[in-house]
Amino acid sequence: NHVGIDVNNITSVKASTAGYYTNRSDQYYFNNLTLVSGDPMQAWVEYDGGRAQLTVTLAPLDVPKPKLPLLSAPVNLSSVFREDQLVYVGFSCSTGKAPTSHYVLGWSFQMGGIKAPPLDLSLLPSLPRRGGSNNSSSYTIKWVSISTASAFLFMVVVAVAVLAVVRKIKFAEVLEDWEVEY
Repeated sequence: NHVGIDVNNITSVKASTAGYYTNRSDQYYFNNLTLVSGDPMQAWVEYDGGRAQLTVTLAPLDVPKPKLPLLSAPVNLSSVFREDQLVYVGFSCSTGKAPTSHYVLGWSFQMGGIKAPPLDLSLLPSLPRRGGSNNSSSYTIKWVSISTASAFLFMVVVAVAVLAVVRKIKFAEVLEDWEVEY
């Protein structure tokens, strides 16, 4: 449950427990965030090329951007990217072996020292339902279980029916010839 700044490597230049800072009475207080909670969050990733400084700020969706960033690290991106090189901007995440889904519902990007425009949160799409039908493994487990139980129940009903017929035939009254005549 951490956020890290990684530059061309999986080893973080700087990392921190996920959270955000609030300011009360000129004191900053750290508030933990659980990244796998399913609650919508927003992140600000800003790079100041003049200072070669990268900052990352995180907060719940309904909280305005905190004044103090979660992470700040000296990063010279001009040494990583050449001017004639194509650059991709995006997000990555990892949860190890835990199955999770991550959704980027909106983002704003700007270059050239101009601040990126803020997102209009009212225009963002809704998050998918938690535990909904999008979870293919639980969907598969559910239908395999139902199919197996149905097949087992069908076989039990057929077995009981066959046993009943066999029993009826076995214990049926055998009529002797003399009984038929009289």
